[in-house]
Amino acid sequence: EDDECSRNWDQKKCLIERLLRATTTSTDAAAKSSSLTEEAIVDNIFTLVFAGTDTTASVLTSAFFELANNDVLREKLRDCVEKDEVAENSNGATDESLHAFLSEVQRCYPAAPFTMRNIAYTDDNGIDLGDKYGRVLPGFNITYAIAGTLLDDENSYPDPSHFNMDRWLKSKSGDSKPPQNWAFGGGCRRCPGRFLSVAESVALLRVML
Repeated sequence: EDDECSRNWDQKKCLIERLLRATTTSTDAAAKSSSLTEEAIVDNIFTLVFAGTDTTASVLTSAFFELANNDVLREKLRDCVEKDEVAENSNGATDESLHAFLSEVQRCYPAAPFTMRNIAYTDDNGIDLGDKYGRVLPGFNITYAIAGTLLDDENSYPDPSHFNMDRWLKSKSGDSKPPQNWAFGGGCRRCPGRFLSVAESVALLRVML
């Protein structure tokens, strides 16, 4: 029964449940030192909820700027929201459009245009980026990930100077999947609050439109 419980816990995707899983009542010194206290859990949740307020507000400010300057786009999104509100069963098309709009806003106006990372020491050879980049990054150095440059790459985002939310829609992008959105970073250090930020923004846009 304990094993089954452990498996069920491991399958959970909810962050709060994962944090609770990280607590322990064991008296073992090693287990206690690596576990989270209730105070640490509360601190983590507050960080998740409040740390992104500035960046989310920045994205919404840019979103309202685009809506104010693009009558066609504003009416298009407003029409999607109004049709969705009167429909008996929403098919998710409105949320897809709002998500695409926000992704293009984040691409054109990244709230965090760059991030800094310390390279963990691995060995004397450093981290080889491969033949494509032809560089080796030594350990214990700070690297900069310039999201603003990545999101302006014409190879990944054709005609990057043009605001085009359709590039994020599967049915209109022409590709099997939309391009990568680097606004929230990437890899294991990707912003953990990205889903909350997008959900808040979509909810507000629905009301405003």
